[in-house]
Amino acid sequence: MRKSDNSCCTKISVCNLGLAVGLVWGLSMFATVYFSIFFGMGIPFVEIFSTVYLGYDFTFVGSLLGLFWGFIDGFVGGALIAFFYNLFSCCCSSKKRRKRSKK
Repeated sequence: MRKSDNSCCTKISVCNLGLAVGLVWGLSMFATVYFSIFFGMGIPFVEIFSTVYLGYDFTFVGSLLGLFWGFIDGFVGGALIAFFYNLFSCCCSSKKRRKRSKK
């Protein structure tokens, strides 16, 4: 998080949070295929997400597609979270500052 020079609110980098969440979610989707294959854990998870992510299944190519779609999905989700956090933190911090200055 950083404090911007021209603003009074703390901001999160939209791109950085998008990349971090995308990487974690993509790798999770990739790893879940192998946990399902080798340990039998997460089979319903893969089956459910195979209806959402095109090509995601219990194969090597399916795990790579899960990595790809998971990264894209996580990146968009993380970027939206950072965007709305920045939007609301600036709005809320300026309202609090106005209330304090009136007292």
